[in-house]
Amino acid sequence: MTAEVLRRGRWLSWVGFLVALVLYVSTFVYGAAIWDRIPDRIPLHFGIDGEATRWGEKTFGNVFFPQLVGGAGLFTLPIIAAILPGLMEVPKDASDWTRLRIEASTRGARDGMGWVAAATVALIGWTSLMAWHPAGGVPIWPVGVLLLAIFAGLWLAYVRWRRWGQRVAELHHIHPTPEEEAEEALWLPMGIYNNPEDPRVFPPKREGYGVGTTVNWGRPAGKLFVALILLIVLVPVVLVFLLG
Repeated sequence: MTAEVLRRGRWLSWVGFLVALVLYVSTFVYGAAIWDRIPDRIPLHFGIDGEATRWGEKTFGNVFFPQLVGGAGLFTLPIIAAILPGLMEVPKDASDWTRLRIEASTRGARDGMGWVAAATVALIGWTSLMAWHPAGGVPIWPVGVLLLAIFAGLWLAYVRWRRWGQRVAELHHIHPTPEEEAEEALWLPMGIYNNPEDPRVFPPKREGYGVGTTVNWGRPAGKLFVALILLIVLVPVVLVFLLG
């Protein structure tokens, strides 16, 4: 398998970042367009029920504070995405199957970060609308939808590029060895380990996924850990829908 095969279509994993950039610029353009209609005092913070808890004067810093602060953090994501290939070390003697698998994983991580960035920018933009139109009845429930989209986008990106890898493998007649096939069965999208027979709850990450540890979904303690993470994520979302 040539390097050209691995490079083909790689730009598609950057689409989420492009969408995030368009949304980010659009919030500034819209805010500037309605500047005269924004109240002299605007909400600076909202409670979980969508009610403003802190107010401030209409200044550039206050009006675009979420974009300025959020943007500074979000712009680190494409930098991380750009250096991902260096983090996903490919063994020198790697088979075509392993190289393709790591390429798919790298694309999935980059694509997922892009859509996380896009959903986060949309979330920031919506909360800005709530501040710019405090009496306009801007609903809070889309906040819950966007919070879900942040995590769904990450998962779906990994699934999408994993399937891409499988399609490319079929097209170019690339097949795993029995050992590689057995290993493949132990891993879920996003690099989650799934081996009930392995007593480790936090095993090392898979080869090509960088350094650190992951969670073993196959162990009861691993499932409990994932459930606690999901609970932390979903409770605010449920509260937004109930109170919105």
